[in-house]
Amino acid sequence: MKFNKYIFQRLIAGFIDYAVFIIIAALYIYKFGTLANDGSYNVNGINTLPIFIFWFIYFIVIEVILHGTLGHLILNLQPVNAKTEKPISFSQSFIRHLFDPIDYFIFGGLIGILIINNSKESQRLGDIVANTKMIKK
Repeated sequence: MKFNKYIFQRLIAGFIDYAVFIIIAALYIYKFGTLANDGSYNVNGINTLPIFIFWFIYFIVIEVILHGTLGHLILNLQPVNAKTEKPISFSQSFIRHLFDPIDYFIFGGLIGILIINNSKESQRLGDIVANTKMIKK
């Protein structure tokens, strides 16, 4: 059986999601960070915690509750359990997003695209490890 890979839609969804995350994180750093000598802003120590909390809520909690992130919802995509095709669990969402840096950011997402294109069920590395896949709603 041949699976639709939805590579373009998945790239757009990832772009939307990480654009939202980066914009909000940057605004937080600008508002609550300290001005460095080079003109940049940064947060250190406990002040970095809200950025990680936001990442966790946006990518894990929302994905589990709404069955997708904002990018997924806009493009009618849904991550599901690879075996049952039921909505993913909290742990599956957490595991799949731990691999986002590899799937999305190394070589501009090329690794994720290559893995999706060559995997049996069109899974990126995070999906393979978490036993999930992406479907169109």
